[in-house]
Amino acid sequence: MLVRVIVALSALAILTVVISAPVASYNLSCAIVGDSIAVGAGKYLRSCKLNAKIGIPSGAIIARIDPSADINVISAGSNDPDNPALDENLERIRERANRAIWILPAVPNAREAVRKVAARHGDPIVSFTPSRDQVHPQSENALAQAIDAAIARSVETAPDSG
Repeated sequence: MLVRVIVALSALAILTVVISAPVASYNLSCAIVGDSIAVGAGKYLRSCKLNAKIGIPSGAIIARIDPSADINVISAGSNDPDNPALDENLERIRERANRAIWILPAVPNAREAVRKVAARHGDPIVSFTPSRDQVHPQSENALAQAIDAAIARSVETAPDSG
């Protein structure tokens, strides 16, 4: 019994270290903006300013972009995938950002729209394994780690990072 408790506590300690592992510090400023997917990942991206809201449609994300940030990590389209203005909203979002990393929605219509805008601008995308609801990430932490890696790659390729 004591051995099981020790093994369980050891596993919990390892899990806690993995889950709460800090993300890298960046030489560039970053903001994570958008919907509930951004809210969830943003909890783990403490080096980035978070400006996200649960349930927000793409049109409302435009004003949340931080034009002063070097990189905006954007989650948009999951709440209005059938909006006829989605493509236009995504373009307006992108116009406000210096550089962008897009979180690819799991919802097919929104996924395709985000993919097109990212491709037009040469922006990196980050995807995730969806949870049972087929909208949100199965693991917010795993998504945050993927975003962290994408930001690190962006820092390496930044014009000023000589």
